Amino acid sequence: MDPNLIDLAKTISLEAIKVLGPAIIAGFTGYWAARLQYVCKLKELEKTHEFNARQQLFDYYKQRQVKLSEGYKELSNGLGQVIGYSASVETMKDNVDLSKIVNAYTGMVDVYLGIVPFDIEITLRDMKAKSVDGTDEYQKLSEYREASSKLMPISGKAIQEIQTNVHALLEIYSFLERCNQLLLEQQIEGIFSKYVNKA
Repeated sequence: MDPNLIDLAKTISLEAIKVLGPAIIAGFTGYWAARLQYVCKLKELEKTHEFNARQQLFDYYKQRQVKLSEGYKELSNGLGQVIGYSASVETMKDNVDLSKIVNAYTGMVDVYLGIVPFDIEITLRDMKAKSVDGTDEYQKLSEYREASSKLMPISGKAIQEIQTNVHALLEIYSFLERCNQLLLEQQIEGIFSKYVNKA
């Protein structure tokens, strides 16, 4: 091969390397920088959505706690009236109109007797989903589930049976409120555990 041709090939090769080398390196660096930005943005979006989902669950449990608290107050007030009217009927057995009022109120108690197993089941399901099924509260609520299934409708029954069922309902709904508070605390801990140092 001609020495001039060899020198020309060397010169062209060197010039090509001088021009293409930095371009290849710049292209490769640009690709990795863009890929890194993409991964960072994807992780940022993932964290944002996770936080929003946890916040939605927190809001759900908070609203549920408010509803349980208000419902417990209404139930307590209504059931107190049932016991009062039932006691009045017991002393005034001849008054039929008063007996009808008591039956109307005990109908409300019967409605709650039908709803309480469902409320317990929902709370147990949520506790299991939040991995608090190993707690004393979960065990106690499971016992309440069994006890609530044994409660019978009370319309037209004696005052002692009415009082027993009313007290059982008040106890169960009070404990349901406690269990929901536990779920709310669990949700708060889940939301903020990444942002707060544990002592």
